Amino acid sequence: MKLILVFMFIIGSFATNAQSIRTECKNAYYATDYVKYQEYTVIVSWEKISDHAHTRLENIIFDNFKVVSSKEISGKTIFKIKENNSTDTYSYQLLLEELKSIPTKVSCTYNI
Repeated sequence: MKLILVFMFIIGSFATNAQSIRTECKNAYYATDYVKYQEYTVIVSWEKISDHAHTRLENIIFDNFKVVSSKEISGKTIFKIKENNSTDTYSYQLLLEELKSIPTKVSCTYNI
């Protein structure tokens, strides 16, 4: 019985971690309304990324998203980006995952 409970716990933890950042933010928007709809915060530490990654980052952000705001704080830039409906849902999930693969921090934008 304990083995079954442990197995169910492990399966449940994998299922909750399998959500994409887009799905996570969308669910938080509908459940709590504490996050902005289809809007994300990207924190970039410029000394941690290569020139190639810098180019990829700019291409993703400026070609596929609307930059709502950007702010520089001690060597880091905080971008607030919003989907501009230039592509489909699945492509936005892939773009956000690609942003996460570059050394950046991608999260939901909260209504504060």
